[in-house]
Amino acid sequence: MSNSRISKARRAAGEFAIIVVGVLVALWLDAGWAWLQDRQDERALIADLRSDFEANRSALHQVFVAQHRSADVTRQILTVGVNGLPADSVDALLQAMLNVQTFNPRTGALSSALGSGRVQLLRNQDLRSALAAWPGYLEDAREEVMETMPQLFTIGQAIAAGMARGQPSHELIATILSDRQLSGALALRMFAYYEVQSDTEALLAQTDSILTLLSTR
Repeated sequence: MSNSRISKARRAAGEFAIIVVGVLVALWLDAGWAWLQDRQDERALIADLRSDFEANRSALHQVFVAQHRSADVTRQILTVGVNGLPADSVDALLQAMLNVQTFNPRTGALSSALGSGRVQLLRNQDLRSALAAWPGYLEDAREEVMETMPQLFTIGQAIAAGMARGQPSHELIATILSDRQLSGALALRMFAYYEVQSDTEALLAQTDSILTLLSTR
């Protein structure tokens, strides 16, 4: 082979190598840019999720405390009767007994992440799994609350009728306790709220777990 041909072959090989290296560098830069963009999006998603779950944790804790209060008050009324209640606290106890604890979560960031698939931006598998499971915990807690509503409606009707007649709070409670159906509904509501508290506590624990994972990404 002549020197001319060897030189051309070397030059062609060199040009090819330059092209290959250029393509590889371009691909590497593109992949690096995509990685950086994903990390930026991940940080933004984590910030949005943390904001929502911190608000949810605060609201959920208040709901849990109110549920515990309602269950305790109902048990107190069923145990000691109206004559055993402090006279100056009957009104407050009646209101606590009838209190409906509702949890209205902020789910914008989570729903968007799960619905769009952006949750895959999160590199922590435990976090992704915890977030995917959270709506199930929420649904369980809501179902338990809904199961207490028939008893609350029955008792509420009787109380509304008594209030329309001008009955004071202690007489309303006495009426409920003296009626087998109403006192039974009150007892069912008390026991149902123990299940409500259990599911709310599980939701609260899952929320705490998610916040811990969000903070240790």
